Amino acid sequence: MEILSLLIPAMLVTLFFFFLFVGKLRGKIEKESNALLGFQCGGMFGWTSLCTPLVRHTMYDDYLIIGYGSTRHIIKYEDIDFVSKSLSLLTENLRYHHNNQELPKRIIIYTNNASDILSILKLKHVDIKSKAL
Repeated sequence: MEILSLLIPAMLVTLFFFFLFVGKLRGKIEKESNALLGFQCGGMFGWTSLCTPLVRHTMYDDYLIIGYGSTRHIIKYEDIDFVSKSLSLLTENLRYHHNNQELPKRIIIYTNNASDILSILKLKHVDIKSKAL
């Protein structure tokens, strides 16, 4: 029983650092382009929810990449129907409404950098909607 009480926290800490450090690794498509904006945040993908700093949100000229662990979701700006912004207790939530069938339908990020993201999205002609919770 004592071994389990040591093993479970060690596994959780290992899993946390796996998501944290593997999420920061850049793939081939990310290495070939210069990022306009990149930061760590939290997010929800389908029914999977991850806290800050396990999600990486990076914006490029033609697309944005939202990744966690070894998973990367590449969203072209023209595939985004609109972005809705809402406020929670500590962060701003941005939900990407898109028409790419290969991605989870629900993509929400929890961030404190919403104004920076929204300014780039406006330059890319993405519709922004604000809603109250």
